[in-house]
Amino acid sequence: MISDTLRNNDLNLNAESDKTALTTGNSNHLLLGSQILEKNNSNLVESSICKIFPEEADRKIILENDIPLIMLCGLGSSGKTSIIKVLYDKVSPHETVSLYPTQSGSITLIKNESKILPCFGIIDLPGTAQIQDSLLGEDIFSKVSSLIFVIDSQNYPYNTEILRAKRLFQNAIQVKPGITFEVFLHKTDNETFSLDGAHLESQRDIHEKISSFIFQHGFGIDIRYHFTSIYNDSLLEAFSKVTQKISPFTQILEKLLDVLVISSSLEKAFLMDIYSRTFVASDSSLFDPIGFELCADILNVISEINEIYAPNCSLSRNSSGISCSINLDSGHLLHIQSIDHNIVLACVIRNEHVKNASLININIDILKQTLIQKVLSP
Repeated sequence: MISDTLRNNDLNLNAESDKTALTTGNSNHLLLGSQILEKNNSNLVESSICKIFPEEADRKIILENDIPLIMLCGLGSSGKTSIIKVLYDKVSPHETVSLYPTQSGSITLIKNESKILPCFGIIDLPGTAQIQDSLLGEDIFSKVSSLIFVIDSQNYPYNTEILRAKRLFQNAIQVKPGITFEVFLHKTDNETFSLDGAHLESQRDIHEKISSFIFQHGFGIDIRYHFTSIYNDSLLEAFSKVTQKISPFTQILEKLLDVLVISSSLEKAFLMDIYSRTFVASDSSLFDPIGFELCADILNVISEINEIYAPNCSLSRNSSGISCSINLDSGHLLHIQSIDHNIVLACVIRNEHVKNASLININIDILKQTLIQKVLSP
């Protein structure tokens, strides 16, 4: 009896051992399969990134850097590359006609010396459906802060563009719900858009088709629409509003400018980037396109004078000396004052308030000190 019991126990023990060995074997097999799957997914991610971005430097920005990325999408010849070239590469709008079509993805890294505006990258994608519909995935969308879809205003009724935009917005929102969406109705300087109401009709048509799609699918997307052209300041205004969304200081800067405007009796105030002429922030009063255009023109003049008379002198490194005022026939004065590196204060003042210049200068100094404490300090 005892020997039978021992034999039974041995059998049970062997059975348990076999069961344990079998379970361990399965576990190892599953673990190995998981590793293979993970490795395949990793290879797939790297493969798609390599197909979109052939340059290693661009791939490193996607894979390693943790900076906000703005992605420009749209059909071919919609003007995506021209936007980047005019804004950040100092290319004349007329020179963009000779640009070659974009063949592969690239990233333009915008380095700002001032902490007021963070460094960021701009992704320029070819207009092919293979890249924008098939290769774009979680690995890239997860890094994008803002997606801009550029539509050539001359391609009415925009059926292909709207279809592409719908797919992109849907794919992006499923990966990153916090991404912001913009639509640039571009090249609005052509004759068609000089007709009264033509631009509003086009915007309404695009807005209705995209909004109905978003509503049907229950996406909580807030899309902003902009009329843009590289031949006027509409592009500066639109891109300024995009970059403000990636800055963590936009709200505090707006409040500080509100205080400055009220305490100094200013008409309007902007914090602007010297190089791109975009505005980092403005006070909360109604946007003044004419005032902004004049301020942008002054910065352009300052930049051109610097290139002629001091080509080896960086404006941002010597910005403490930038200060100018211009009297206008409209009864206003435009004043430019350095704030920090590549950031300047541009404000519009009525002539009757110019007598308070000393008070205005004191308030600007207070603004600088507050920025140092709230934004620029480590």
